[in-house]
Amino acid sequence: MKLLCWNCHGLGHPYSIRALRRLVKEERPDLVFLSETKKKVCELQSLRSMFGLSSMIKMDCEGEGRQRMSGLLLMCNDNIEVDVKSLSQNHINFMVKVWNLTRYSNSLIYMGIQKNTLRDITWSCLILSKGKTTHLGFVVGTLMWS
Repeated sequence: MKLLCWNCHGLGHPYSIRALRRLVKEERPDLVFLSETKKKVCELQSLRSMFGLSSMIKMDCEGEGRQRMSGLLLMCNDNIEVDVKSLSQNHINFMVKVWNLTRYSNSLIYMGIQKNTLRDITWSCLILSKGKTTHLGFVVGTLMWS
């Protein structure tokens, strides 16, 4: 299984979209995770078909205009089944199953946060997630602690 993760620091520039499309075409990942898209859910809809991926899990960015921040997007192809366990502005916790395998693996995709209170919530989610399975597939993001 291939996973492409990109902290795109905003997905508004046409160059960013072209670069991402080229990367997805060349690497053909099973899962694509984008953090800090700085996009609303309605603005992300066209990406799924543009990249030829079958499903997407998305979370709105916060703020408006130039004050936008965060925003998460997870897209996958047809041979991946994703079961979302929890979702917030800062994380997507999910189980993933590749169709030709019988075992699920637990996965947490995490986006770095600046606020200590939100960071603590996401770390708690990671710790709780570990206790529910013996298979922690992957953790992605800027993992910070104080």
